[in-house]
Amino acid sequence: MAQETGPEKGWLKRVSPYIESVALVLLIAWAQSMAGHRIEDRAGLTLLEIGTCYGAWRGGLFPGLTALISALLLGAYYMPPARSLGVSDRADVISLFLFLILGLFIVAFGEANRLEKLKVLEREKELRKLNARLAEANVELDLAVKRRTADLQEIREYLADET
Repeated sequence: MAQETGPEKGWLKRVSPYIESVALVLLIAWAQSMAGHRIEDRAGLTLLEIGTCYGAWRGGLFPGLTALISALLLGAYYMPPARSLGVSDRADVISLFLFLILGLFIVAFGEANRLEKLKVLEREKELRKLNARLAEANVELDLAVKRRTADLQEIREYLADET
């Protein structure tokens, strides 16, 4: 099997959080439809939020928002009247609105976490560079000390020979 190289690998890495997030939302929606009436319609929205959590955790802002929008549309689609995006019950509208607000919070926290993680990784990279520079300086200092020690030893030997 050939290993991917070049821009194709970068493209796939950028798109995979979107694909995975939407696939998870679809999988959860499918599992809920298989459960039938065992899960009350509005409670089913809660399970769809898992896709939003995953999207925000895996890819940050845009994959999280993509998962949230797809989950919101699927949630509205399966609410009564089923198989329609038209939501007629006021309680369903409120449930969808709360679902949206919760999803936005999840995405915002996921993006903040992702940005903080990037900062930490950048700081670690800087620390590794500084550590390498410090190690080089330490080697140079050791060499300078050895040279000075050798110079002092020569001076001592010279003075000992003179006396």
